[in-house]
Amino acid sequence: MLESKNVGAVVVSAYGETVQGIISERIGYSKSLDQFRRRLVEEALRECNGNRSQTARLLKMNRSNLVNMIKRLGIDL
Repeated sequence: MLESKNVGAVVVSAYGETVQGIISERIGYSKSLDQFRRRLVEEALRECNGNRSQTARLLKMNRSNLVNMIKRLGIDL
């Protein structure tokens, strides 16, 4: 399972790529945030074998908020 220090690495990596996307592709703030959230949630779900409760704990968020985010971002489980 992803440890806290590895989650930070994922965040830094995804954040760096998102910033590059904003600058090079001019995709905008909201879309960039959604891309970042999507990548972070997908990676966390992968690390937790699709278990939403574990994923919510890993991301330190409420499970119902995670489920809503998964639906809003159109993440397939």
